[in-house]
Amino acid sequence: MSSSVRTLLLSLSVLLAGAISPESGRDGPEIDLKCDKLTRSSDGEIRCNGNVVLERAGMRFEADSLVAESDGGTLARILATGSPATFRQPADPETGSSELTGSATQISYDRTNATVEFREQAKFRQGTLRLSGNRLLLNLETGEVEVDSEPGDQVEIIVKPDPE
Repeated sequence: MSSSVRTLLLSLSVLLAGAISPESGRDGPEIDLKCDKLTRSSDGEIRCNGNVVLERAGMRFEADSLVAESDGGTLARILATGSPATFRQPADPETGSSELTGSATQISYDRTNATVEFREQAKFRQGTLRLSGNRLLLNLETGEVEVDSEPGDQVEIIVKPDPE
């Protein structure tokens, strides 16, 4: 294995070891990152292009391109772009939360603020709740959701009754 490949793999492992999930630390689950082309800048920014899939602890991003930024060697932000880019977080039996899925032209994840923001043609689904608008901001810690629309458009909310 060449020295540059070893350096790139080491850089990836240091950057990605920090997490996706806001509560996980360096000893958290492994990250699986796949793409057609990967580049790393001198400041540690990682750019992936083509068929991008990033997974960790069940959280999954799929996109045409993805940029991962670090802060002190720990993953801090992700920007996924696609037609559409998608995000999935599995149900959590401990908290009782349902599977969460979303899609948009751009999806950004901010580890520090524990937020996922969906921009342009944003769609979100969790359990019986469906939301769509131009911009959707989800706080992963509190579960709060903020939805905005374009001028002349409206936010759409659909709540289906539980089948009991």
